[in-house]
Amino acid sequence: MIHVINPGLLTTVQDLGRRGYTHLGLSPAGAADSVSFRIANLLAGNEANAPALEITLIGPTLEFETAATIAISGHGTTVSLPINQAFEVAARHRSQHMRYDQSDKPYQPGDRDASASENRSR
Repeated sequence: MIHVINPGLLTTVQDLGRRGYTHLGLSPAGAADSVSFRIANLLAGNEANAPALEITLIGPTLEFETAATIAISGHGTTVSLPINQAFEVAARHRSQHMRYDQSDKPYQPGDRDASASENRSR
């Protein structure tokens, strides 16, 4: 499980969207940068359309309850963690992302067996 300690400025859970429902008034939505989204998921060992965190400007603080394989991908992304490669995080690891450039939409999928929960206690 991934605990969201602080969500950052605008962090959302995304997939590739849902095509074919505009006749019902639903936009396709989905990841803003579908290429980086797919890259991050495939690097982490997930299906290309597995849910991932889409991070805007100021990233979240996450705590991993169990060890996981994660990846961060996004055009122009600059953080202290590896970019465009999978890496392991240990159980109880707390990941705090730094500021991203305004044009960035980095993606961070978790291990395919991990799920997210939000922790609002601070």
